[in-house]
Amino acid sequence: MTSIKQLEKETIAYLKKTLSPEGYAFASDTFYKKEKDFFIHVVFLVAKIEKMPHLVWRMHIKPYEYDNIFWENLDMAENIKRKDSLRATGAFTAPSYKYGECIIELDDVPSSCESAIKDFTHKTETFLSNLEWDIHKFNKFILESEGIRRGNLLKVLANIQMKDYKAAMNIAKTELENGENGGYQNNGKDIYEHIMLNYS
Repeated sequence: MTSIKQLEKETIAYLKKTLSPEGYAFASDTFYKKEKDFFIHVVFLVAKIEKMPHLVWRMHIKPYEYDNIFWENLDMAENIKRKDSLRATGAFTAPSYKYGECIIELDDVPSSCESAIKDFTHKTETFLSNLEWDIHKFNKFILESEGIRRGNLLKVLANIQMKDYKAAMNIAKTELENGENGGYQNNGKDIYEHIMLNYS
C-alpha cells in the first residue's frame, strides 16, 4: 500500500495542477482565494480512517475585511499589506466560519481529488448563493448563529463591519466580565480590551 506521505505528495501535486488555474494559491496544507468580498480557505490532509487512507477537507470562509478589522484593533495593521497566505494560515488572524467538510476514501488520487473538488464547489456555491454573496447577510447569519467556533469574536467583528460599535462593545464587555478572552493578545492587552478602548 502507498504510504500516507507519498499520497500526501501526490494529492498536493494534483490539487495544485487543478486548482491553481482557478486562482487558488497554496500555503502548507491550505489552499485559499479571495472571492469578491469573501476569503475562502480550505485545510486538507490525508489521514488513515479505519485503516484506510482518506482525503479530509475543512472549508472555511470569512469576509476579507474581517482580518483588516482584527489587525487594526490588535495594533497589527501592518499585516494588511502582507500576502494573503497570512489570512489563511497565520497565528494572528480573524477566525473563520466552517461551512463544510468533506471526507473521501483516497483509493485513487485523481478521482478522489476530483470528487472532493466537486463537493467543495457545490458547498461553496450553495452557501454563498443562499446569502446572495452579500456581506450584510453573512454578518446577519453570524449574529444569529449559536455554537460556532470563536462565535463571540466573530459576532464582534460582524458588528464592527456593520458599524454597530455599541453592540460590538457590549459583547466584548460581557466576555471580559465573564473572564473570557478572545484568544489573542498584543501589547499586553486582549483583543476585547483593545476593542473596548478603540470604540469607547
